[in-house]
Amino acid sequence: MRRIASAASGQGISWQFIRHGARHDVYRLGAETIPIPRHSEIKESTARGIMAECDPELGKDWWK
Repeated sequence: MRRIASAASGQGISWQFIRHGARHDVYRLGAETIPIPRHSEIKESTARGIMAECDPELGKDWWK
């Protein structure tokens, strides 16, 4: 989440918390809604999927 927040801030895109879900927190990145699991550890494959969901706002493969 820190990486997304930093990239969004660098590009002038808003990154804000929207609400708590049952097992996820929901954030808004520009116009995209991004659900993030609320666990102490997130699997690497899940983290890659979350990063890929941010591609429309932050640019293709921004996280690589």
